[in-house]
Amino acid sequence: MIKFLISSLLITSLYAQIINLDTSLQVANQTNKTVLIFLHKNGCGYCNAMEEFTLDDDEIKKFISLHFIYVSINISQNIDIIFHKTRQSGLEFAKEIGYNFYPTILFLDRDGELLDATVGYKENTEFLQFLHYIRSSENDTLSFEEYKHQTTDTIHAKR
Repeated sequence: MIKFLISSLLITSLYAQIINLDTSLQVANQTNKTVLIFLHKNGCGYCNAMEEFTLDDDEIKKFISLHFIYVSINISQNIDIIFHKTRQSGLEFAKEIGYNFYPTILFLDRDGELLDATVGYKENTEFLQFLHYIRSSENDTLSFEEYKHQTTDTIHAKR
């Protein structure tokens, strides 16, 4: 029985993936980027759509690669997350950070503090606008809705 438990533990640990968010935060500091975490799970149609249509859009992929450190966490998989020197499962991480609805995009500053989040499926245009909002200096003073209204007004004024 003990041999079975030890071999099961070894097999489980061999297949466990580790995502080190502490390392991602270090890279973000070195490259002046923000950490973007895509929380999703198996069997979630909105998660699949977000991945297939929104995150796979060429303009969005280019913007993310220029300004963000992208991390994908599938909470349905056997993944361990290292965050602030603590190791936990992907599901535990999502619950601890306060977002266990999927899909969710989290944005962490260089210290690992939550800057903002967006929950649910987002169309390309709105998501790209949200990415611009996160990168702007106005995200400290304006809500996303105010930012959207302001940028829409600016676009209409230029016409």
